[in-house]
Amino acid sequence: MSWDPLPLETPLGTLGGRRLAISGTDLTGRRTVVIVRVGKPSRGRVPVSYMETATRNDHPPKAAVARVPAEATLAQFSLGFAQVRADHAGTVPQTRGLSAPVHPGWTLASAGLPALVVMWIVAGWEQAAIVALLILVLTLGLSALMQRFSHPAAPRVLDGGNDVLPSEVARRISGEVTSGPSPQERVDVVKDAYGALHGDIVYRIECSALFDPAVPSTQRFQLALLAWDPSSPQAAELASEVEASFAEARSHAERLGWSHLPQTARDTAQRAQRAASLALASDSPGERRSAAASAAKLLASLRLHYLPVVDPGAPALLGERKQIGPA
Repeated sequence: MSWDPLPLETPLGTLGGRRLAISGTDLTGRRTVVIVRVGKPSRGRVPVSYMETATRNDHPPKAAVARVPAEATLAQFSLGFAQVRADHAGTVPQTRGLSAPVHPGWTLASAGLPALVVMWIVAGWEQAAIVALLILVLTLGLSALMQRFSHPAAPRVLDGGNDVLPSEVARRISGEVTSGPSPQERVDVVKDAYGALHGDIVYRIECSALFDPAVPSTQRFQLALLAWDPSSPQAAELASEVEASFAEARSHAERLGWSHLPQTARDTAQRAQRAASLALASDSPGERRSAAASAAKLLASLRLHYLPVVDPGAPALLGERKQIGPA
């Protein structure tokens, strides 16, 4: 099963074929996660591919392979091989960057061994020795090329095809509750709330700072929306920034209220707001048109780009600002 916590006393020999993660602290005290793939036990030992996610000494993490005694526990393996003091461990759905490296020399040598035997039988040991020498030279050359041009893949845990950040991996294997809205759903809630405020002309006049990109908190929110990418491995963090920046921008705008407007514009803006409120509440078509026209005239006279444009014929009175450009 995926995301099942495992006791740190679990022997590796009982976990053949599993993909795991171990969270803990390295020898410098930093939090880190080790991603592990356990092979099938053989002759009392277990082949294990593993990679730490944290970068040490400015060097990217590299995958390693070890043959570990089958009775070794997860805690013993983590400390002895990955040099990480484990505090939690658990299974993970899928890993990348942990394919056990196959040494090219072994592959070439095993492929050449039958040919060497045939050569020895047919042509004698002298020709077989020449073939063995050629195999050795090719093996060493290929090994050098592979080491020169290979670049280890970054360690990754995936769930449903999506990358899971190491911090989230640590949270899940610790047994913490993981249910709740997805990052996309969280951002959609923010967008819906912002859209409702954007469509409220009364709110937009009184709390205009939320719609002025010159205000730092508003600018932060707008940048967070631009940076939002549901396919990013950091989607959870990006969603958190959208949520936090919106909450800050909205709170700041509501605290400022009318004081965000120039002193000379506040009285006019307040009269425009009252006219817009009257237009929206009126059941009389004539009164609605008159009040909406008054609101439109008053706001237009202020010439503040972050205040809304009034369209007396629109249900919510909101119009579109004319763009400067070729006709």
